[in-house]
Amino acid sequence: MSPSPDDRPPASASSGADRGEGESDLPGLSKRAVQVFVSPGELFDRLRENPVWLDAMLLVVALSVAYTLLIPEDLLREAMMQQAPEGADPEQMEQMTGWMSWFRIVAAVVGPFFGAAVVAGVAHLVFTLVLGGRSTYRQLFSATAHMMLVPTVGTLVTLPLILSTGDVQTTLSLHLLFPALETGTFAFRLLRGLNVFGLAGAGIMGVAVSRLYDNRSPGSAVSVMIVIYVVYVALGAVMGGMAPTPA
Repeated sequence: MSPSPDDRPPASASSGADRGEGESDLPGLSKRAVQVFVSPGELFDRLRENPVWLDAMLLVVALSVAYTLLIPEDLLREAMMQQAPEGADPEQMEQMTGWMSWFRIVAAVVGPFFGAAVVAGVAHLVFTLVLGGRSTYRQLFSATAHMMLVPTVGTLVTLPLILSTGDVQTTLSLHLLFPALETGTFAFRLLRGLNVFGLAGAGIMGVAVSRLYDNRSPGSAVSVMIVIYVVYVALGAVMGGMAPTPA
């Protein structure tokens, strides 16, 4: 005898409960922020199934704005004066300093979204279109949004050094291992651009790729992402050498 309609569990309620149970597996933002540092593989496994990104990006933006507001105006003014060409009008430089303060806040808000879009796009280009893997841009963007917590927290860690040295260009980069390098050389610019938190972020993005692409091992994915980061920094070092230096 077939069960009466009243005895049958409603299919829609059952499937809805299953979806709710799957969604509850994704940790909250605070736990994800910790996982990206201590257990990124587990985090990216969850994000593969539920690629959220907005709350992570908003946290990155909030930290970026906080870092920008904590840099004293006099340090920015001094840095701009040092980079100004000889004979520059002091009043114009003072006005430019005011504009730069507002521009840095706008960049702190817009920059993380743009940076995440570029990193996810490059990863999608390399691992999907060139190497023939299978993932989605949304998954990569979600992973990138969480990965960016690493270099963003790194800027806050560096902030006490900036305040103590009075140099806004202070970084925890590989050039510190070679104090004898001359400032104007390509090697100095390259090593100064290789920030330890940037390298860590590239490695964590490699872990994300290995979890999002079934055909990528962690070692190969991390290696490719670090190479991409080094090439990006090297291009910046080349462009920095082509820029005119102040007299």
